Amino acid sequence: MYFLGRTIGWQAQRQLWRLIDDDRLVVMDLDRESRSRASAVMEKYRALPADLADASLIALAERLDTRTLFTFDSDFLVYRWKDRLTFHILPEPK
Repeated sequence: MYFLGRTIGWQAQRQLWRLIDDDRLVVMDLDRESRSRASAVMEKYRALPADLADASLIALAERLDTRTLFTFDSDFLVYRWKDRLTFHILPEPK
């Protein structure tokens, strides 16, 4: 939402909310294990620094066993899925 608002504005955020309201995009909770993993990710990438939003997305991607992420955040080019593999970023970074 942050990057959409900065780059495109409220119109893009409104469209994202529609996806959420139509159950086509799921907002997930962090369970205890995911919170622990997010904390470890923030520690590992503290030099960037990785914030809670980034670390949560990494932890949830690992929990859901997916390497594909929709993000405009270029930090995900540095982060590693399960500490080894690159993420597949959508839309593709230029």
